[in-house]
Parts: sequence; C-alpha cells; structure tokens
Amino acid sequence: MKIKGSLFIGIIATSAVAIFLQFGFGVEMGLSTPGMTQAFGETFREFGSVIGQCFTGFGELFATGEGFGAMLVSVVTVLVVLTLTDMFDTVGTLVGCAEKGGFLDQNGNLPRAGGAILGTSTVTTYIESTAGISDGGRTGLTSMFTGSLFLLALLFAPVMGLIPSAATAPVLVIVGVMMLSSAGATSTKPCPASSRWR
Repeated sequence: MKIKGSLFIGIIATSAVAIFLQFGFGVEMGLSTPGMTQAFGETFREFGSVIGQCFTGFGELFATGEGFGAMLVSVVTVLVVLTLTDMFDTVGTLVGCAEKGGFLDQNGNLPRAGGAILGTSTVTTYIESTAGISDGGRTGLTSMFTGSLFLLALLFAPVMGLIPSAATAPVLVIVGVMMLSSAGATSTKPCPASSRWR
C-alpha cells in the first residue's frame, strides 16, 4: 500500500516516539529544547560571515604572481572541473528522476523538453527530487511548494532539536534505495564494440 507523504509521516512518528521516550521515561534520545530567542540567535548569528565566505578565494584564483599563463591554466582547470562535474551529476539525476516519474519513452530515452526555452532551468536537478516524484509530484509547482515550506520551516527552527537523527537517517537510506531502483534495468550484456576487440 502506497501512502502519499509516507516519508514525512515517518519522520513525525519517529520524532513523537523519541519525545515520549526522552521526556516521559528519561531515555536519552539526543533531543534538545532550546529557547526561541536562543535558537534564532544561533541560526542567524553567523549568517553574514557565511555569506562572506562564498566570495573568499577569488584573489588566490586570479593571482598573477606566478605569471599570467599559470593563472589562466588554474582558472580554465577550475571551470572545466566544475562544468564536467555539474554536467554528469545533472544528467544522471535528470534521467533517474525522469525514470521515477515515468517520463522516459518506450526505449528508455528522455524525450526532448522545451523547459529551457520557456525559462525553466534544467541545470538545477537534485536527487532529493525523487522523494517528491515518488509522492506524485510531476511539475515545477512541486518545487515551488517545497521551497515555500522551507521558508516556513525557518519559523520552526527552534523545534528542530526535537527531531532525532534516528528519524531522518532512515529517510536518507530510502532515498538512496530510490536512486538505485533504476540500476536493475542496466544491461549487463557485453558491449558490441568491446566484443569486437577480443
């Protein structure tokens, strides 16, 4: 039986059991109950310095102390590494999410999409999207709704200490299993090109 929102329901149920055990019977579950002001202070105190850290290192990257050629090689190397990493990560995630959502054609190929032409970015796919897809999400509205819930979650930052790692770790394992679900369709037959060289 498939229940929509089962991952979230599991986190809430496990957290409720942990709260009951720790505060009802004294079993240590690693929960904390910070005050509202303290928690918001800890959450936002270092926000400015964290944002500032995003822009450090550019001076070293563009330093010409060892010559313009060395600087050019380092910049090109960084760009190529980041581009290839992002490209392969995105392609794998896009195909995995499309397979989970049933968007692949009968041959297992991803049909052409006009998302980028219409202004929808195709380079920001995340494997966590499989959790939303498995619960029925099929459009960008799912992501917008999830993003609004993240903003709403800032108000509940003080109670995040009441959610134990035992509630979130199994969900991460389940998402990992969802990622591997398409591995069963991988062909293990020898590639025709490789058998030609034997």
